[in-house]
Amino acid sequence: GYLLAQLNDVAGLERIRFLTSHPSFFTDEIIHAVADLPKVCEHINLPVQAGDDEVLKAMRRPYTRQEFKDLVGRIRDIVPHSSLATDI
Repeated sequence: GYLLAQLNDVAGLERIRFLTSHPSFFTDEIIHAVADLPKVCEHINLPVQAGDDEVLKAMRRPYTRQEFKDLVGRIRDIVPHSSLATDI
């Protein structure tokens, strides 16, 4: 969130697209930055990678399917008009 806020203050910079983020690092602070900072685009790309907990575990992903769904729910609650994309 801090870096996005600093970039938001750069004169002449019109848009900030925060591209792919690992779901574990897409914190509520970043979600609020997307919601609150006018230059940050409300487009979020979160790679789901798998929809099965066993596959995620085998891939050594530190989150479960439910945790990913909870993250998407928080994004929808805080930034209701955001667009979400993913990589599978």
